[in-house]
Amino acid sequence: LQYFRKLLNRDFDMPEISRFVLSPYWRIASSSEQQQFTKLLSDDLVRFYRQRFTRYKGETFEVMGSRSDPAGTIVTSQILRPNGSSIEVDWQLTAQNGRYKISDVIIDNISMALSEREAFARQLQLSGGQVASLLARMERDTSIGALVGSP
Repeated sequence: LQYFRKLLNRDFDMPEISRFVLSPYWRIASSSEQQQFTKLLSDDLVRFYRQRFTRYKGETFEVMGSRSDPAGTIVTSQILRPNGSSIEVDWQLTAQNGRYKISDVIIDNISMALSEREAFARQLQLSGGQVASLLARMERDTSIGALVGSP
């Protein structure tokens, strides 16, 4: 959990991902709400992907190549399973201060950032478009997950 959190904070562009996911609500959120959302989204992603990655046993990871994209660079890769099937994983990278950061992960043509954006848009609609209500729900879910030992 600590390793994945360190990896996420170091290699993912969480401010940009958060801005994209919360859009257009990002513009109406206060600076403290934006920071809180970024932290809670990071916590949520750490728990979600840790749970997913612990299911992998015996898989190998292979980088296939890269290509330029209007938003930066896409690195193509595969997770090769022992049964012969593979999972296509593309990594959207953007350059920041001479260093690449991951701004999206596309698994079998499904964008993580877009999926999160759609999920949070639904939650915001249920919250009457109130960012504070969304943050309260995210805080509560984080607390409940910690209490029941969710990864």
